Amino acid sequence: MKLDVKLIKQTDTQNCNEVLKIYTNSFPENERIDFENFFKNNRELYGYFDNDELVGFISCKKNDLYSFICYFAVEKSKRSMGYGSAILEIFKNSNKDKCIVLNIENIYNGCSQNHIRLKRLNFYIKNGFNRSELIFDWCGDILNTLYIGTFNTKTYINFLLQLFPNCINFRQLDNSTVLIDIKKLNIDKFYKLHKQDFPFDERRSKEKYKQLLNNLNFKNTYIFLENKLIGYINFWDFNDFIFIEHFAIFKELRDKGYGTKFLNSFLQNTSKDIIFEIEPVTDEITTRRANFYLRLGFKFSDVEYYQPSYHKKGTLGPKLNIMYKTKTGTKKLNGYLQTLKEKVYNIN
Repeated sequence: MKLDVKLIKQTDTQNCNEVLKIYTNSFPENERIDFENFFKNNRELYGYFDNDELVGFISCKKNDLYSFICYFAVEKSKRSMGYGSAILEIFKNSNKDKCIVLNIENIYNGCSQNHIRLKRLNFYIKNGFNRSELIFDWCGDILNTLYIGTFNTKTYINFLLQLFPNCINFRQLDNSTVLIDIKKLNIDKFYKLHKQDFPFDERRSKEKYKQLLNNLNFKNTYIFLENKLIGYINFWDFNDFIFIEHFAIFKELRDKGYGTKFLNSFLQNTSKDIIFEIEPVTDEITTRRANFYLRLGFKFSDVEYYQPSYHKKGTLGPKLNIMYKTKTGTKKLNGYLQTLKEKVYNIN
């Protein structure tokens, strides 16, 4: 395969329109910028042609150290035909004097798009990219930086923020935590543990757990931390927020820091707001539990809240408090609680 590459100028209306079509079909709206910005601040736009047909493009920005691929896409009908690798090979050969960098969506436990993200990651690794330990939040998702060449986190962040100043919360990738789905065959064993940690009013029946395992929003998982089984967490992953329904470290492993390590990792690997229910502070145990979450940055909501009953539909269970950690403010909190009633507790 031999491709021709062309530096596309803003005055090249025909090719700009073709690039715009590919761009619009390849990236969700929240990840797109105005097309005119492809030509601002010395950004460069390259089109790649097969017999005069545009098959893909790269939008990039360069400085003395980096060649940053802002956007890269292949025309939809040309994917899985080798064009992506061919385009990257041309770009690599023309930028051998710089570190080539790009960002992709991070893979994290519980993400429903992990199979797509893993495929994309493997594509870039196959084409010579390395996975850095840098992750950050952008446009409601978590991105991970890949590179070829000599990579320096500090200089790269400074360079990136010049292009996308809304990148926030830079941090180190944490691969120490693994969540393993609890299958139906293992529910009996899991439920024996679960009964020890939560009273009757605050847990579902075993049969209801089995039914929930077919719900795409519900995640019921064991926690492996540093290659050790330390506990379990079940949570609901919605579009804007995560509701942690139950979280427990095994009794013999408590007060060893595992809970803090896990939740720090869990918080790092989502850009969504997180809420959960907690018993009111009435004694030493509930005080310690509340302080544990306060130290992790969670706050108490002022909303008066009664947990809908797990066992008698349409009735209220125990009075609980709502704790939350939000990146979007508290305006959405009431909407989140309404989602809990409808999706978690099936109250219409």
